[in-house]
Amino acid sequence: MNNIKDELIKETLRKFQAEKVMTIEQIAENLKRSIPTARNCLKQWGAITSYNKNGRYYVLPNVPKFNSYGLWKHKDIHFSKYGNLKSTLINIVENSSIGLDGITIGKLLGLDPRSFLSHFAKLCSLRREKISGRFIYFSSEEIKFERQLSERLKSFEQKAGCPLPDSVGIVVLVEKIKHPKISLEKLTKHLQNKGLPVNKKKIQDFFLYYGLQKKILDSSS
Repeated sequence: MNNIKDELIKETLRKFQAEKVMTIEQIAENLKRSIPTARNCLKQWGAITSYNKNGRYYVLPNVPKFNSYGLWKHKDIHFSKYGNLKSTLINIVENSSIGLDGITIGKLLGLDPRSFLSHFAKLCSLRREKISGRFIYFSSEEIKFERQLSERLKSFEQKAGCPLPDSVGIVVLVEKIKHPKISLEKLTKHLQNKGLPVNKKKIQDFFLYYGLQKKILDSSS
């Protein structure tokens, strides 16, 4: 930025701070320089790019008051301390105690989940499982996934009578996820061999409870 007068830089930063958000075109106009030069300035200032509006808007790093999810918005323009939408999605799911469904993700991000979630369904950093008829996004890290899944089962169990206690249910569900094509009979025997107090009916009722009956019937046929 050596070729830009200090007064122009100071005035541009003052306007940027006052306006809160600006486009790169506005920055270039205030600096009286080209778009590439404005982009270099934004990089040196550590400006954050919006994760919606096609990343057209920028904010200085000291302006946003990020919430507990690392998110901040100005009018209908959304920013994240994690950067782009992909990184933001990964981090809010990773930091969730019970995983997140699409509706919750959409509400948190202020976006229609149908407009972006399908693009990230196969992210290696995330894990998507269908529970009670809804896709839930979890961490792909095995230990964290099992912890999130366990907490989700506990929250369900508190709302209604689950056929199995959460300590047993988590093992049942994890085994079924690991071996999606295993039959109900084989799954029951496998879990009994592990010393779990289960039988075929309890496991079947458990899957019915979580809306997984179709998977079980398909795999048992």
